Amino acid sequence: MDRRGVKVTINTDDPPFFHTTMAREYDELHRAFDWDEGQFRRLAAQALDAAFCDADTKARIAKLLEP
Repeated sequence: MDRRGVKVTINTDDPPFFHTTMAREYDELHRAFDWDEGQFRRLAAQALDAAFCDADTKARIAKLLEP
């Protein structure tokens, strides 16, 4: 989907129930698709774009995503 231009985000639905963390999700995606830090930053930016938060919050978080 990502290669076809669909905006993909990485999420955890219910971490305690599924025994996972965001770090584990990133590790599994790295193992499965060999994604690198740049890919994860791009996906995080897509998630931020879709987030339900105000523009100031988005701008503050976007700075954290800069290399």
